[in-house]
Amino acid sequence: MARDSSPWKAAVLTVLSILCLSLTLVTSGKAAAKPAPNDSQSGFTAYGEPCSGDTCAFDDTYVGDDIHRFCIVPGAGGGRAVQLVRPTDNHLGLEIVEEGMQLLRSIPKPIAIVTAIGSFKTGKSSLLNVLNEHVLCAKGDQVEGFQVSDSINATTRGIWMWSKPIEIESRVLKEHVDGGRTSKTTVFDHLITVMDSLMGGTLRAKLTAKDRADLSKCAIDRVNVVLLDAEGFNSTDGFQRYDEALFTLAATLSTELIYLTHKVIDSRDLLDLQHMLQTANSTLVNIYRSLSNAPCVVMEEGNYAHKHNGVSVIQQAGIAEETGSDACKSITSVSRTASDERLGGGLLDLQTRTTLTMSVQGFNLQLQQSALDYINAVINVKRFDLSYNDQKSFLANLSQMREQFLRFFKADRVSRGSTYTTEQLADDLISRMTSEYKYVIPNVFGAIDALLMSAPSTSGKTPKKCELPRGYLEQVLNYKLRLFTRCLVYPKTRFSFVLNDTVLMAGDDVGDLLDHLVQTLNDSLKAGSVDYKGDFRLTRANLVRNDLVDLYAQELGGFTRKLPIPLATELDDFNEVTKTKYLQLIELYASYDISPDQYRALKTDFEGRLSKLMEYFDHELHEITLKHCRSVLPHVKNAIRELVAQVKLPVLPSVIEDLERKRLDILDVFFKTVDANGVQYSTTAASKEVAIEVVEFIDTHIRDLYRENESEINALFQEGTRRAIELFINNSDRNAVEKYRISNTEFVESINAWTGDSYATYYQVVGEFKDMDDINQRSLDFLGKQLSHLEKECTDHWNDVCQSSLSQIMHRFKNTFDAQLQQLVPFRPAPKPILRIAIEYIRVRGWSEITELHCGTSQVVRKTQPIFNRMVDDIGQNAVKSNDDAVFRHFHKEFRIMYEEALERVEHVYHFYQLKKHMHWYAKRHVFAHIKIVDKLLRPKRALEELKKNVDVDLLKKITDAKLLREAQSMLSIGSVDASKTATIDAAILLEDVVEQWLCERLYPRIRNALMIRMPQLSTFFAMAAVLVCSSLMFNVRNARLLYFLCCLDTVAFVHMMGLRRVMLLIGMAARWAKNLLAVAIAKGRSSGAR
Repeated sequence: MARDSSPWKAAVLTVLSILCLSLTLVTSGKAAAKPAPNDSQSGFTAYGEPCSGDTCAFDDTYVGDDIHRFCIVPGAGGGRAVQLVRPTDNHLGLEIVEEGMQLLRSIPKPIAIVTAIGSFKTGKSSLLNVLNEHVLCAKGDQVEGFQVSDSINATTRGIWMWSKPIEIESRVLKEHVDGGRTSKTTVFDHLITVMDSLMGGTLRAKLTAKDRADLSKCAIDRVNVVLLDAEGFNSTDGFQRYDEALFTLAATLSTELIYLTHKVIDSRDLLDLQHMLQTANSTLVNIYRSLSNAPCVVMEEGNYAHKHNGVSVIQQAGIAEETGSDACKSITSVSRTASDERLGGGLLDLQTRTTLTMSVQGFNLQLQQSALDYINAVINVKRFDLSYNDQKSFLANLSQMREQFLRFFKADRVSRGSTYTTEQLADDLISRMTSEYKYVIPNVFGAIDALLMSAPSTSGKTPKKCELPRGYLEQVLNYKLRLFTRCLVYPKTRFSFVLNDTVLMAGDDVGDLLDHLVQTLNDSLKAGSVDYKGDFRLTRANLVRNDLVDLYAQELGGFTRKLPIPLATELDDFNEVTKTKYLQLIELYASYDISPDQYRALKTDFEGRLSKLMEYFDHELHEITLKHCRSVLPHVKNAIRELVAQVKLPVLPSVIEDLERKRLDILDVFFKTVDANGVQYSTTAASKEVAIEVVEFIDTHIRDLYRENESEINALFQEGTRRAIELFINNSDRNAVEKYRISNTEFVESINAWTGDSYATYYQVVGEFKDMDDINQRSLDFLGKQLSHLEKECTDHWNDVCQSSLSQIMHRFKNTFDAQLQQLVPFRPAPKPILRIAIEYIRVRGWSEITELHCGTSQVVRKTQPIFNRMVDDIGQNAVKSNDDAVFRHFHKEFRIMYEEALERVEHVYHFYQLKKHMHWYAKRHVFAHIKIVDKLLRPKRALEELKKNVDVDLLKKITDAKLLREAQSMLSIGSVDASKTATIDAAILLEDVVEQWLCERLYPRIRNALMIRMPQLSTFFAMAAVLVCSSLMFNVRNARLLYFLCCLDTVAFVHMMGLRRVMLLIGMAARWAKNLLAVAIAKGRSSGAR
C-alpha cells in the first residue's frame, strides 16, 4: 500500500519518529537491571513488583508436606507424558505419534494449549512439572512428570504432551483469587498491544499497556488446559530450520507460549525469538489465507437452522439451474469476495488471543521497576547498531502494518475489494511481518507476560517435591493463577467458515491443524523455503466437516430437547431430513475443494460421525423420556404405598397373594399417567424400562410385605411359645415345695397337666395361623424341646427335694444311732452276736423309714442305699470296737498274764499258729479257769431278753443277710424255729471269741517281729542246691533205682533245709486242712440226704 506523500505529513512523521527514538533510548538506559548485592535476595516480590529491604525477603525454606497449599485443582493427579511429534532421522523432518494424536483428538472443547519453548537445558520440563497440577499435587514425593535430566545432553525430543488435561473451573479459580492466594490483587497480569487512530486514519501504535485478565468476562465455566513440552533450540544435534519448524508448531497451536531463558534476557535471546517469528509468521499467514478460501452458505431450512451471511444453498441451486453453471463455481466466486475479511480477522484473532510469557529461571537481580516494565523495556528497546534510517524504516513498517490491520475492521468493503486482491493483501502482510527489522514481537502476540523466578534448586540437581523452596513455589503459583485465568478468558478458537464466526476449538480441530502443519513444515524443510505456502485444502475441508457436525448436533439437540418430548420415531424422521440436508451441505462445501478420493473418505467419516451423534441423541432422548416417565413415579409409588398400608399385619399369606395379583391394575395407572399429555409415551422403551422399575417397586413392596408379615407371624408364634412356656413355669413353681413332695406317679400326672395347659395356651394365641404347617411345626418342635427341658428341670427339682429329705433322715439316723442301740442293748459290754443283730435291726428300721418317703421307690433312694449301708457299717464297727475295748479293759490283768506267757513261748515256736493254739489252752487252764466271770460280765441271757422285748418281729424279718437272720431267729425263737435247734450263747464260746480277738488284734502286732524266720546256715544252702539238682534230674532219669535214690536224697535235703519241726508243722497244717474239707463234705451229704 502506498503512503500519503504530502510534505507536512512527512515532516510530522519524521519529528514523531525522532521523538520516539529519543524516548526509547532514554528509557532503555533507566530500565537496565542492576546486579543485586551479594548479601541480598531477589530484588522483586513473588508477584513481580520491585522491592527493597525486608520486603525482598525470599523464603528459601523447603516446602515439606505443605505442597498442597500451592495446588489449585482439587483431586488432581494421574496422566503421563506422551510424545505427540517426534523428529525423523537426523532431524530432517517431523512425524506425528499416533498415541499422542489420539489423546489430543479425544479432548473436548473448550481447550487451551500451553507450550514451553526456549534453548535446551533452560528448565522447560521442570517448569511444566511445577505448573502441572497432576504432577505437583499427585501422591508421592518424587516429581513424576515430563522427563528431566542433569546431564548436558538434551532430554526432550520433538513435542511431548501430558495425557490428562488440567480441568480448570472458573468457580474454583475465583475462590482461589478471592481467597487472597495472590500476594497483591491490584498487580497487572500482562502487557497488551493498543492501537488508536490519529490524523485522518493514520495509525499511532502505543506498543504496550498494562492490563489484567478479568474472570467476570469469562464466557465459559471450565477449560481443558493441555501442556506441551517442546524440544530445546540450539542443541548440538539439531539445525536451525528444524528449530524453526518446532517453533512454528508451538506458535500455531498454543494460546500461551512460554519462552524460557536463564539468568537474564539478553540480545541473543531476542534475536533467536525474532528469527523464529519471521519464519512462523510466513507460515501462519499462508495458513489463514488458505483456510479462508471457503464458500459462505446460509442454511434456512427447518425451525432449528442457523442463519449466516452469504448466499443460501437454495439460491445457489436456483442460480445454477437458470444459468446452467456449476454451483461450486458460484460458491467459489462468492467466497473470494469475503476472503480478505476472513484473512484479516483470523490474523487479528491470533494476535489478540495468544500470550507470550518471557520467563527467566534463576533470576537473582534487583529491579528498579516491575517485572512487566522490565520486559516491556527489553522488548521495545532499539539496538544502537541500527542506523537512523533503519530505525525510521522500522517505525514506518510498524505504522503501515497497524494501518492495514485497522483497515480490516473499518475500511469500506467495496473500496477494499476494488483496490486490492486477496493475494496482494496477503503478500504485503507477509513481507511486512517477516521483514529484516528486529523486534516485531508486539505485532504478533496480543499479550506479553513476565515470569521472573528463582532457581528451583541450588544444587543443580532435580529436587523432590518436599525440597522445593517456598519462595519459588509462591512465584510459580502467582503466575499459574494468571495463566489459568487467561486460559478461561481466551481459550483456543478458530474461524468457522460455515458459521462465519469465531468458534471454540476442540482437540479434534487441533489434531487436524497439527496433522497438516506437520505435512506443510516437512515440505517446507525439503523445499528449503520459508515462504512455502502448502496445501491446506484437506484441513479446511476437515474443519468444515467439524463445523457441520457441530451444527448437526445443535439441530438434533434442539429437536431432542423441545417440548412436548418427541418420540423416537419422530426423531428418526427428523434425522432423515436433517442428515440428507447436511450431506448436501458437505458436498457443497467440500467436494469442489479436494480430490474425489479425499472427498469420499471425508464423506464416509462425516456420515460415521453423524451416525454416532444420532446414537448419542437417541440415547439422550431416551434419557429425557426416561426422566419424564420417572417424574410420575412418586404418584404411582404413593398409590402403591397406600394400597400396601391398608393391609394390617399379620395376615394369612393368601391376603398378600390377592394383592400381588393386582399388579397389572397398578401398571395401567402408571401408563395412563405417562400418556397424560396425549403422546403415547407408554409405547417407548423408556416407558417400558420405568414400567420394569414400577414392577420391581411393587415386587419389592410385596416382598417387604411378605417379609414383614412373616416376621409378624413369627412374632405371633414366638409370643404363643413364650406364653406357653411362661404358664408352665408358673405352674411348676419351684418355691412351692408341696408340689414336689408327692409320689412319683402323682408328680408325673402334674407334669402332664402342666404341659397340656401350655399347649392349650399356645393354640389360643396362634389362632387361625395354626394351619400354616411349616412354621407351626417348627414352633411346636421348639415348644416341645423347651417343655421337655422344663420337665427335666422339674424332675431334677423333685429329685433334689427327695435328696433333701433323705439327707435329713440320714442325718437324724446318724445322730440317734447310739440311742437306738442303747435302747435295744441297754447293758454294756454285750455279747458280740447280740450286738451285731441289734445293729442290723437298726439298719433295717432306718431303711424302712427312708422307703416310706414320698420318693421311696425312686432311683434317688435306690442310689442312696449303698451310702446308707456304708454309714451304718461305719457306725456299727465303731460300736463293736467300743464294746470290745470295754471287754479288754475289764480283763486287762488276765491279758497281761497272757502277754507275758506269750513272750516266754515265742522263742520256742516257728509260727503264730503254734503260739495261738498254746495261748487258747493257757487261757482256759490258767487265766480264765472260771467261766462265770465272762458270763457275769457279758450277761448274754439278759441281753437276749432285752433285745427280744424291744425288737419288732416284722422289721426283724426284713434283715437281708440270711445267715444273720437265721441266727437272730434262732436266738430270739422267732417264727417256726425248732426249739431243739434254738441257738444259745455259751460262756465258753464267748470266752474263746474274746481270746481269739485279743490274740489277733492285740498280741500279734506286738510280737510279729519276734516270729520272723532267721537266716539259714551254710549247710542249708547246700541242701537247697541238692534239692534243685535232684529235682531236675528226676525228670530225666529212666532207671527206677536211681529215681528212688534221687527221691530219697531230695527228701533228706528238703527236711534239712526246712528243719524237722517246720516240716512236721506243715504236715500238721495240711492234715488239719484235709480234715476240715472232709467234715464239710460229710455235712453236705447228710443235708442232701435229709431233704
